[in-house]
Amino acid sequence: MNRENTSVLAELEKLVEHLGEWRKVLVLGGGVALLVYDAYLAKTNAEPVATTDIDWLIPRKPVILATDQESISTILKNQGYEFRPKGLSISSVSSYFKGVDDQEIEVEFLTDDRARMSADTLNIPKAGVTAQTLSYLEMSLDSVVTAKLPNGIEFKVVSPEAWVYHKGLTFNRRVKQSKQYKDLYGIWFVLTQLAETSVVAKTNLKKIQEENPKGWKNDFKNNLSSWVKNATPNDWLKLITQDPNSRLTEIAFRGLVEEVVHIL
Repeated sequence: MNRENTSVLAELEKLVEHLGEWRKVLVLGGGVALLVYDAYLAKTNAEPVATTDIDWLIPRKPVILATDQESISTILKNQGYEFRPKGLSISSVSSYFKGVDDQEIEVEFLTDDRARMSADTLNIPKAGVTAQTLSYLEMSLDSVVTAKLPNGIEFKVVSPEAWVYHKGLTFNRRVKQSKQYKDLYGIWFVLTQLAETSVVAKTNLKKIQEENPKGWKNDFKNNLSSWVKNATPNDWLKLITQDPNSRLTEIAFRGLVEEVVHIL
């Protein structure tokens, strides 16, 4: 495993150990989920693209039974993280940064936008954090798998199929085009590079589609099909170069999209 991924996983393990009761409600998502699938679920050493972001999904009203449980913000502060709001308003997203092995790791929080008149952010007082609200995130909060650290501690992570479905529904909304390529790479990685975990995720795409609103299926299929149809040679180059192991090809991605669209 490359140095960057090793550092992030080591820091994630430390953080998970100190989360206490919060492990029961927090769900790991984002790009770091690929590292977790690779290291703790599939154990394939497929080496996904490196990331320094740790994204936690949190319910709008988390239920913590322990009355003496410290807030997440306090736990992060005690673990050496520095709070930096993203924006100037009091409702800015909470971001926490920590220097580890010559790189800066960032921790952020995401929640769903199901409530009427939902703003771009949501303050979660019990946790002491302000989370960014995102569409479709309720699916990722509900569809989870359990990962186990080497020391036996368990925590929740978005199921591989929910990760893929969410990215397929949202990648084209990304303001930064570079993040669109990263999301598409992640879809390919989860569905092809994790041995049996990839096989199960691909099979479960049908199930997760049936468990969610009907319109999502068409959006997912149309988003991917449209990207493949309209991608320029430069788009393909930028997508292919996302893969640090040079396994991703245009033919492979086209074939995957065709297969997934057929499954749904």
